[in-house]
Amino acid sequence: MARRPDPASPPDRSRLVVLGLVLGLALGLRLLGLQRNELSFDEAFSALVASASPTEILAELNNDSSPPLYYLLLYLWRAVAGSGPAALRGLSVLCGVTAVFLAYRLGRRLWGA
Repeated sequence: MARRPDPASPPDRSRLVVLGLVLGLALGLRLLGLQRNELSFDEAFSALVASASPTEILAELNNDSSPPLYYLLLYLWRAVAGSGPAALRGLSVLCGVTAVFLAYRLGRRLWGA
């Protein structure tokens, strides 16, 4: 009976290459259209909410069903990356690529290499 590798063991070089390619593809697909100058309604609303102070963001979202974490992160992100359309979308790009990596790690932990 074959022994299942320990999910915490370091991946071999080929798996790292495949992971790098998958993450590169995930990043590339998310970067398509990043430079579009116009914001969608949802993006514009998020930018508007995130332009307020954290206290005002929480007060504004009392009237909305949206959870505040994204808007608070976007508030901090704007301080670092700026408030242009591409900069605002950068947080979603980062979160999307991170989600692909976390899905890989979860899959590896549940089903092995």
